[in-house]
Formats: sequence, C-alpha cells, structure tokens
Amino acid sequence: MKYFYVSKVHGLELNRTLNKGIQVVDNLRLSTSRKRIEEKADDFFIELVGMLEYDSLLYGPYLYAEGEYNLDGEKNREDRLELLNYFMRLSQTLPNALWTIKDNSVKTELGFLYIYDKDKDLHLEQASVSSNTRASYFLNSHGENVDTNFTFDEVSECLKRYTLIFDQNTAELEDMETAGIVTTKANRIERFMYFLQSARTQSFLPNRISSYCTALETLFSTDNQEISHKMSERIARIIGKDFPSREKIFKFMKTAYSVRSSNVHGDKLHKKYRSVEKQSQISSELDEYVRQLYNFVTSDDEIGPIYLRDNQDELIQYFNKLTLA
Repeated sequence: MKYFYVSKVHGLELNRTLNKGIQVVDNLRLSTSRKRIEEKADDFFIELVGMLEYDSLLYGPYLYAEGEYNLDGEKNREDRLELLNYFMRLSQTLPNALWTIKDNSVKTELGFLYIYDKDKDLHLEQASVSSNTRASYFLNSHGENVDTNFTFDEVSECLKRYTLIFDQNTAELEDMETAGIVTTKANRIERFMYFLQSARTQSFLPNRISSYCTALETLFSTDNQEISHKMSERIARIIGKDFPSREKIFKFMKTAYSVRSSNVHGDKLHKKYRSVEKQSQISSELDEYVRQLYNFVTSDDEIGPIYLRDNQDELIQYFNKLTLA
C-alpha cells in the first residue's frame, strides 16, 4: 500500500511553477503542479474528498507527501489518522518559516491522507481517505487574510534557515503533549515560536499586541522586575543602529507595553490607541520588530548558542554587557 498526503496552502502566491516542488521538512514538499494531483486522484479519492475540495487542490500551491504504507504494521485505523496529523503538524513549518521573511497570512487548513493500493487495484476494505483540520488560522499583522507573493528564492532560503532549528520530533506529539513540553522542557526559541503562533491567530489587535509582547519576553526577559523598561532598552540596543533609531524603538516598545497592560488587566485603552487604525499600525510595526529580533537571535554567532543552551546566567551577562558597555 501507499500513502499520499495533500493540503491546500492558502494566502501564498509564488512567482514560478513548482513541479516536484521544494522540500519543506522530512518528505513534505511544496508544489503547484496540477498534474501531480490529477495523477493521484481517482474516482474513489474524488468521491470521498468532494468535488469542491478537489477543484480547490488543482489550483495554486499545496503541500504533499507520499511514501510506502505498512499495512501489516497497522494496529487499527487510528494509525492512519495519526499519520495524517503528523503531516498536518509538519505543514505548519511552511507558514512559520515564511513569517521570518515578511508579514503574511499563509496557512493550511484542511488536509487529506489517501491510503491506496500500489497498482490502483483498490480493495475498498483497505483503501481510505482521511481528513482533518488544524486550529492555527494565521492572519497578517493587521488581523486580515491577504494573498502574499513570495519568490522561489525567498521560500527556499527561509525554509533552509528555519529547519535548522526546527525540532521535527515535536511533530510526532499530540497538541496536549506539545503544550506540556513548552512549559517544562522547551528552550527560549521554542517557547517564543509557541507564543508567536498564538499572536498570529489573533484578529483582535490588542490581544495580538499582548501576545507579541509575551513572545518577546521569552527571548529578552530574565526576571520580573521593571519588565517593560528592560525589554524596551534591550530591544532598542539590539536593533537600533544609532541613538535616534534606538530612542524611537524604545518609545515605541513603551507604547506597545502600555496597550498590553491595559488589555490584559481589562482596562480601557488610552484614547490615543482606541482606533482600529492606530492599533493596526502598532501591531504591524511590532510584528516587524519581532521578526528582526527573531532573525537576529537565530543567526548571531554569540547570542544564538546561548538561546539554544537556554543558559539564564549567560543571557544575563550578555544583556549586561549590551546595555552597560
């Protein structure tokens, strides 16, 4: 028996056609080839998937994986759903990696797993099509769904960088198991990504801004004293190039923390920040700073290894040198 996993990618425009496609992680690939879908889809697959979903798969980018399915090793039909869920969790690698390049609302929603006979001589008691959805419904920094264009080189480069620190083993875990690891074993970068994903699902912008701040604290907070001041200072020092730019960033982070404080404590926002337009501007600018900071800590030769070791003392020493030197 063989398996074929496929999931439509929403919100992504590519500047070229991908046939075999770009490898994402494991044997999961990104493609735009209509022919590949048509080759795999027979009447059995189309009937169970439905014509509307099938037609959607034929146009635009999608993620797919294929390989041998060990029918003899199958304990029960739940094994097929576990395999489907594994690939759906791997599929989240793509929107996470694309975010490191620029703001977007790329996402996968519905995934299908087709188990079929190698020669398409279908035995209906063995063949099956399973489907499931993912809860992570990403929006852009304005809380909107938009199509975003990426070049082939942008997609290739961000996947190459992102998968260097991606722990594929977590894709084998159920959601509750992953949540437990976040609060017990995950390093700062892994915890950051968990909170970032939460932020990117928020359409209510004060919540989104609050979640961005929480994500940043997993990277730059080392105690619970004067958090907003220390965060603003450290972030300004890292990404500001000179005093004027650092002062601008410092003041902006104070603004973001003001919104967060009112939001999480159930207070009314200051009248300066009550308009959707102002919240959208803060969210968009904060999203860009978060991206710059993530790319910095995952590429800098000095601080990057400290995060991977998750060494608190080393991190404190680094920030002391950064702000006092």
